[in-house]
Amino acid sequence: MAAPEGYNALGKIGISYKGDYDSNTTYERLDAVEHNGSTYLAIKDAPDGAPRDDKVNWIYLAKGFSGDIGDSEITFTEAENRENINTGESVKTVFGKIKKFFADLTAPAFAQMITTKEDLLATKATGYVPDAKAVADAYTELNGKLIAPDYKSAVAIQSNYTCMTNGYVIGTIQGAVNGWASIRSSKNANYFLALCTSSENPIAVCIPFASGDSVIFGSSGTYNLAFAPAK
Repeated sequence: MAAPEGYNALGKIGISYKGDYDSNTTYERLDAVEHNGSTYLAIKDAPDGAPRDDKVNWIYLAKGFSGDIGDSEITFTEAENRENINTGESVKTVFGKIKKFFADLTAPAFAQMITTKEDLLATKATGYVPDAKAVADAYTELNGKLIAPDYKSAVAIQSNYTCMTNGYVIGTIQGAVNGWASIRSSKNANYFLALCTSSENPIAVCIPFASGDSVIFGSSGTYNLAFAPAK
């Protein structure tokens, strides 16, 4: 219909919904169609090609999902803090929280889990994270194998004491004003097993010795030591 005298034709000013897109139909500007689960709006007459969000021929009017939702792309930003996921949050918020979780965990997030004490003791490579139970079981086993001093059977000793059993030299040593206190083994007398150079602050020692070995004190210092057989 022609515009009345004195008026200009405004042309099409409202959206016209045309249903499913048909490649055999010629569409006009502001025609809306559904295509692959989304609704598109023509932004020019005779738009070129099938609907897509190219901002030249078509734009999204309502974005949907095409086929399997698993093929859809998700845009999100890593969350600032690590927080739990809550019902009702948007997909991008949830993925932002997940990204923050993995970012904070760094390498352990993608490491393989060690679930048994046998694997824990045998594994020497990097890239593995131990399960708490595996650590606890390994600790219990190793702790049970440790040899501890029998403190109730400890006897005071002097220099050149010969150990009759496997055991430990326990107690304190303290250096002298012009010398130091030391402990050596007769099996390797060139090396100090303990050394204290302070004449004011004694140090505590607990040194394993084998049966038949002799405990050698230094020529100076103060020694308050005992030999405790191994349990």
